[in-house]
Amino acid sequence: VKFGEDVTGILGLDDIVIEALAQFLGNGETDDEDDSSESDEDEHLVEKNIPPHTQMSITALCRLALSQPFVSILNGDQSPETTELSILNAIYKSLSRYSIESFDIDEDLICQEKY
Repeated sequence: VKFGEDVTGILGLDDIVIEALAQFLGNGETDDEDDSSESDEDEHLVEKNIPPHTQMSITALCRLALSQPFVSILNGDQSPETTELSILNAIYKSLSRYSIESFDIDEDLICQEKY
């Protein structure tokens, strides 16, 4: 299992460690690339110049944000605790440090979507 694919181990850590990890993963994009860990499935992202460590960071942050208990909080099923809100805040701040291209999202397609 790649880092970021299964966050159950991360969720078992202390809240302060999860928050620190979320902040660390939000260091943003860098030009330092280590293509030695790329796989065939990540080939199209590497072609777009998205480093593997950026891919892993974004995947981990998104999976954390979409895991329990955070989904329950966002759905209003559970009252949030201060630490959980701090973790969510750290996750969202970290994700905001990446460009839209890093998410492999077509900006033009988003602009064309009609609501």
